Amino acid sequence: MEIAIYDKEGVKVDILQNTTSIQWNRKYNETGTFEIHAKGTETNIKLLNTENRLVNQDTSEIGFITYVFPDVSSSGEEDIEVRGYLNNLDDRINPNTVTITTVETGLYKLVNDNKRGLEITTAEAKGLAEKITDGIDTTWKTLRESFETICQATGLGFRMVRKDGKMNIIELYKRGIVDTVKFSDEIGNIVTQSYLDDISSYKNYAYVACQGKSEERLVYKVDVSNGGPIKELYVDARDLSWTYQDDKKVEHTYTAEQYKNNAIKRGMEKLEECAAVREFTADISSGDTLFVFRKDYDLGDVIPVKSVKYGISKRFRISAIDEILEDDGPSYKITLSNYEDELKKKNITTEEG
Repeated sequence: MEIAIYDKEGVKVDILQNTTSIQWNRKYNETGTFEIHAKGTETNIKLLNTENRLVNQDTSEIGFITYVFPDVSSSGEEDIEVRGYLNNLDDRINPNTVTITTVETGLYKLVNDNKRGLEITTAEAKGLAEKITDGIDTTWKTLRESFETICQATGLGFRMVRKDGKMNIIELYKRGIVDTVKFSDEIGNIVTQSYLDDISSYKNYAYVACQGKSEERLVYKVDVSNGGPIKELYVDARDLSWTYQDDKKVEHTYTAEQYKNNAIKRGMEKLEECAAVREFTADISSGDTLFVFRKDYDLGDVIPVKSVKYGISKRFRISAIDEILEDDGPSYKITLSNYEDELKKKNITTEEG
């Protein structure tokens, strides 16, 4: 892994050197992070600052430095700790009333309408067909929140890269099922493994209680249980108004169908906050010759996983890859999210009660 340093004008000024540890944590539909420990050389002290940016030469991904802390180690040598994020989408919010249904054109327009001087460029559209039936509201959310929420709901990924000599290009992309690759302790390409199955806060059936009193109160039900055991959640949505103002401050009244859709969206948002967490984390052998990283598989792919240790045999999406470079060489830690859970999010039933 080679990291280049670019100044705020987008000019390459050096290659990052004299590091003791690099962790470059890429994520498919969330914002990735990085943490670097470098020796306190004159060059590193000068160039590792919050005005400059880093570019992973292997992936073209851009790292925005948000934290720099020089410290003295126990051996008396100066060490610089540098952290940051793999996009700058958190620097802008959307103050306008915007609901996105067609994902690619909607998210790119959201960026272009909210630049306000931010250095960011949308990629050329690929014609991705993903849509959200009832739309997702992006009003007063950061661009990062909107990208993460919408991409997680549709199975798309996003990344910010340097491409064709231009910095800060935000692009959506899609990875699918790769059945030619398999991760398993049975074939020896998993070094260490752990499986998190957390349903401590899990809910899958919401009662969304809107305006009204007692038995006159309008209640909608949102069911994402898919026929499994039901875990219920009460959502107080009495603040959902029947009226709204347009851009010219003219007041309008929602139709019954529009109001219902607003209530369903509220219920879905609350259920998302109570989702089950099922993640398989594995250290994959960097010396694996059967399946080669970046050649046979990469971030976002959906891979068959079999763990004899935990009795698991199902498909998982590669949701994060932590690429680590230390003195003893490179290694990869891969986080896989349950693909079945992802598909269930797209199978939603609603009713009025």
